[in-house]
Amino acid sequence: MPFEIDVLLQEQLGKQVLSCDFLEGGSVFHFEGYTLKLGSTELSQN
Repeated sequence: MPFEIDVLLQEQLGKQVLSCDFLEGGSVFHFEGYTLKLGSTELSQN
């Protein structure tokens, strides 16, 4: 995962990125209690 994206998302959400999956439809970032799908505007709460 690009370091800049990791830091930016942590600053914006105040959550640490736990893991990231790079999928065909876009990237999926997993935070404490949240999942962010890039390539869509969907932020789902776990």
